[in-house]
Amino acid sequence: DESDTKLSDDEVSTLFAEHRVTVETVQKQQSRVVRALIKKHGVKQVFQERFTDAELPDYTKLIDVLRDFKKYLPTGDSGLDRFTRYQYATDLLQIGVPGQLLIDGHIKAVVPAEDAKAYEAANPVQADGRIVFDENANEARGDAIVNTMMKASGTAVIVLGGAHDLSDNLPAGVKLIVLTVKAYPGE
Repeated sequence: DESDTKLSDDEVSTLFAEHRVTVETVQKQQSRVVRALIKKHGVKQVFQERFTDAELPDYTKLIDVLRDFKKYLPTGDSGLDRFTRYQYATDLLQIGVPGQLLIDGHIKAVVPAEDAKAYEAANPVQADGRIVFDENANEARGDAIVNTMMKASGTAVIVLGGAHDLSDNLPAGVKLIVLTVKAYPGE
């Protein structure tokens, strides 16, 4: 809530609906870009931020459930059918573009980009609920993400939020190409 006044439930619902449309549009554009990279460079896996090795077993189960459930999505217009499709679409938004590409068979794997310790240290939400950004922890997180990606052979692709800049985390000789989709807010 960035407002100076309390928002009504209707205002919150409207803002959330607008945000959801933005996220859907950004992810559709990201998906087109990543699919083009997959095709051009023969990429078989995509790295995902906010995702650690410890979460991989549960993530794999979720992908399997969503892939199977896709086959049975209702097509009717009943309230339950519409709710089921909405919830499925919500789940797809939450797993992001790499998970969606995995479900659709465009890639063979989604690889956790995060080192658990560096990721946790960079979390800006303090135990008391305050938000405190630690630039050194964020740089260490960026270094850890790059180190993880350096283990890939050939072209490595990662989908990141727009606030990331890994350019100063790269070792010499590594080329970084940043693609920002038009629908990203502020672009």
